Amino acid sequence: MLDFILSKMNMLILVTAIFAIVSFFMFNLSYLTTVEESRLLVSRVANQSYTLVNSPSYCDSSYYFMPGVISVPGTDFYYAMKISKVETEKETSDGETQKLNYLIFSIFPRTDLTKAVASDSIVTSANVRLFGFDEHGEITDVTEQGTILDPQARNPVNAFVIIKEIEKGIQNFYLIPCSTSRIICDSIKQQVAEKIFETRPEKAFYC
Repeated sequence: MLDFILSKMNMLILVTAIFAIVSFFMFNLSYLTTVEESRLLVSRVANQSYTLVNSPSYCDSSYYFMPGVISVPGTDFYYAMKISKVETEKETSDGETQKLNYLIFSIFPRTDLTKAVASDSIVTSANVRLFGFDEHGEITDVTEQGTILDPQARNPVNAFVIIKEIEKGIQNFYLIPCSTSRIICDSIKQQVAEKIFETRPEKAFYC
């Protein structure tokens, strides 16, 4: 009888151990897949921004619409993307100092904006301005602190428009978050233009 009980206990221990190992493996596989899908998303966003900022045109714009969630087998990852700017300088071959801006794209769990799971960046000599929404829902300049895209917010911020303009030999790059459709994005884009182009007769971006 004792041998029978011990054999059953050993079987239970074995099954429990196997379950724990499989659960651990599946958890890590899900996490690694989430990280990879996040990396692919920020890479696509960074590449689109890089293509636009380096285009030969004097004025160009592009729209990017984010997925609501990052779906991987077994789970949905609810995320937020932070876009920030870091200024740096480098010395050119003729001894001059050139200002450069790193535009950094990072994905976080939307409940914890301190631990990025993936990031990518581009570097440009253009002047960079970032916009975002304040606590009243008004669009404002957030270049210093960076802007947040949150597709799961009560008022989803799940898209952005990027604009490059070259005016009087100076290249300017603008990134404006928006939502849902190109019509809404164009409306927010115009709101930004009216704030920053007070001296332009049309108070609008050139493209």
